[in-house]
Amino acid sequence: MFRLFRKWHAIAVLSMSLLACQQSPHPDLVQDGGCPPQQSPYLKQAPSVDGRITYCDRGDVSTGQIRTTAYPAGTRRVTVMMAGYPATEGVRVLAVAADGSFTSALKADNIGDSWKPVTFQLPDAAQTHAFYLRLVDDATGTFGWAGLGFERAGLATTLPTHALPMALAILTAHLWLILAGWLLPRTWAVPARALCAVLTLGAASGCVIAGYIASPILGGIIAYGAAALPLLALPLRLRRGPVPMAEAAALHRFFFPSFLLALLILWIGLYPFSWDGQDWQIAANRWRNLPMDSWLPLVFANMVHGGRLDVPMIGDWLSSDRPPLQSGLYLLFSHTWLPKGGLIYQALSTWAQALVVVPLLVLAGTLPQRSQRAAIVFALALSPLVLLNGLFVWPKLFAATFCAIFHIALFGPASIARPARWSMAGLAAALAMLSHGGALFALFGSTAAFLLLKRGQALPVLIKTGALAVAAYLPWVAYQRLIDPPGDRLLKWHFAGHIPVTQDSFLHVLRAAYADLGLGQWLAGRASNLNSLMHGSFTFFGDAAALFWNRSPAAIATVVENSFFYGAYSMWFASPLWLLPCVVYAFAKRRNLRPNLRPVRFPSDLALAAALSFLFWILVIYEPGQTVIHQGAYFSFLMSMLVILLMLAQCFPPALYAVIALNVAVAALAYAFDRPLDGASSAIHIGTTLVLTGGLLAACRLASPETMEDENRRC
Repeated sequence: MFRLFRKWHAIAVLSMSLLACQQSPHPDLVQDGGCPPQQSPYLKQAPSVDGRITYCDRGDVSTGQIRTTAYPAGTRRVTVMMAGYPATEGVRVLAVAADGSFTSALKADNIGDSWKPVTFQLPDAAQTHAFYLRLVDDATGTFGWAGLGFERAGLATTLPTHALPMALAILTAHLWLILAGWLLPRTWAVPARALCAVLTLGAASGCVIAGYIASPILGGIIAYGAAALPLLALPLRLRRGPVPMAEAAALHRFFFPSFLLALLILWIGLYPFSWDGQDWQIAANRWRNLPMDSWLPLVFANMVHGGRLDVPMIGDWLSSDRPPLQSGLYLLFSHTWLPKGGLIYQALSTWAQALVVVPLLVLAGTLPQRSQRAAIVFALALSPLVLLNGLFVWPKLFAATFCAIFHIALFGPASIARPARWSMAGLAAALAMLSHGGALFALFGSTAAFLLLKRGQALPVLIKTGALAVAAYLPWVAYQRLIDPPGDRLLKWHFAGHIPVTQDSFLHVLRAAYADLGLGQWLAGRASNLNSLMHGSFTFFGDAAALFWNRSPAAIATVVENSFFYGAYSMWFASPLWLLPCVVYAFAKRRNLRPNLRPVRFPSDLALAAALSFLFWILVIYEPGQTVIHQGAYFSFLMSMLVILLMLAQCFPPALYAVIALNVAVAALAYAFDRPLDGASSAIHIGTTLVLTGGLLAACRLASPETMEDENRRC
């Protein structure tokens, strides 16, 4: 069955690849508009940009037009290089149909005297026609000029200058993690060592950012020490006896899916790598237009590295509004041989989000068939939740990694020693909250499920776990309250619907929000929250049919947009609608069970934790209808999808492989092969995408344990 899955997956992706090869080439500028960039003595020259400007003989007073050749129909967004002041009155950027049927104005901000990449989202009318861009300059006043061009550096330039540094950054972090796991006690099983290595990474990142907040000098010392610690500790470990290379190889296999997933996300997200890491827009706008939230950890890291406290940090964001762990991760590895900057931050952050695969491998380890475990983790890795949020690197998947480790530590497999579980759980809970505050909902779900399922055994464990988590989290609370108050903006936002920064206490804002809210209004809001969570359970199938049928820009945009917002929709063919037939089948099989048949084991800990997490979220989120994915805990959604896939594997194995193959096809069409590329560039893009995707599937299979985990792992 696994061979059949692999064959059909390859056929589906190859067919879509051949379609992608037929796209039209990237347009070039028509050289009869404007003037050469050298005409401006103020513009910073960029030899790699093939562009024209409207700053001609008369300077700002000059007027004129610059246009491109036609883009093919089906183009959803375009990235061009711009300079000057396109937001000045009288300067316009237009998308014009090649047949003259429409003209649409595009919004661009002023840039100044340098070239910067700008991404335009095309209106629906432009997406269904061939069109070209036209820059019109009718301005004659100060700053009345602009420039339009394209990055002409080919892959021979962009791959070694942009892609290679990111790949080396991921490799450096990957090797650090292997060494950290290698130094842990040899008596521990590989999964336990892998999980503890991830916790070690999080703890090191937390120590680095805490040191930098105290003093840049202290932070630098801690960062250098933490980066070199695995290498420095290795001789001490070798003194205790020879360390078999098989241990390092086993850890490498466990971490390798995350390594390949990070490379795959960067490849399909940033190809052809013209982005130089100078701004946040290219990664944020790859699949849909998103804000600069993914760049806030880098801004915070640069601020504390420079020994500053900027109030506000950027825009209306305070430095205390977002937890700092991803900032610490970047500063940790920026003290290795890696250069500083946006490229390295993007690479390390994408790798950090991809680490969510590590605990997912453990959670999927209950199934007896290795092929099923590998296929399930592969499907989760290619889910829209992971693909989009692996490139748009707000640290919500990083938080999900620690939420998953927290859950594993509470309900853990036999490979994790029982005395170590509370310490793992406490540290994981603190690191999850230090990554992103939305982790609270998932942590609540796992904690409540542990109390309900373990009862008398749970309370002593949770007391010790909670004490450790609070102790590890308190330094950040001190920063929020004492250094950059108030620090509770997101609490007021989500629990009381109050967005602007205010020094009023959280309880005061909460009381004010609920003072005039009647019971009927509150219940209507909870119903709206439930509806938002389940939105798209049925409509996805029609959207998927439209996507498979014509691959239109509108069909792709619909799938991407709804997958970003709605939980049930984002599971695609692994729909929650499968849960009812699986439960009915499991009960029927239990009643008619023969002695030689294995019963269906319901993943009660995962299911109950996800259900309680969603229930808590539905009840406490203030604004009606705001239970959308990016407002919640990502691990809750991953748990839900994992429960469905685990049940399908036990109840309807053929359906499992069909669902995963269909999900992979949707991911390929909507996220990997959604952009037109020219022939040679398309062939390179497709070939490498297929190699990385196939490698990811093989790595998931190699990382899956050879035998099933302890039978008593599940309740």
